Amino acid sequence: MYILNLPDWKILDSKDSENDYLIIAEYTQLPFHCLKCSFFAGLKKHGKKPVVFLDLPAHGKRVGIEVQRQRYKCDPVFFASRFNSAWTIPLAHEAATI
Repeated sequence: MYILNLPDWKILDSKDSENDYLIIAEYTQLPFHCLKCSFFAGLKKHGKKPVVFLDLPAHGKRVGIEVQRQRYKCDPVFFASRFNSAWTIPLAHEAATI
């Protein structure tokens, strides 16, 4: 039985104890662009970070969803080429010399 009923989510494990339900899941859809700089190329996987979200109680037990959040970072080659282009704003000391 698929307990989350959310598209693109994969249940990795579920644990049931005396006082708690814990669901361990991950999002399977890959991002289209970097969430910080919005660049569309050069994303590299950078480990996973578990994040726990608490939900409403069910059957008198606390419910938690532990998300194995995939971390990404920009490839340094793409990142450097984007910020070394002609449209970047010069630094304050460079602007004073112009």
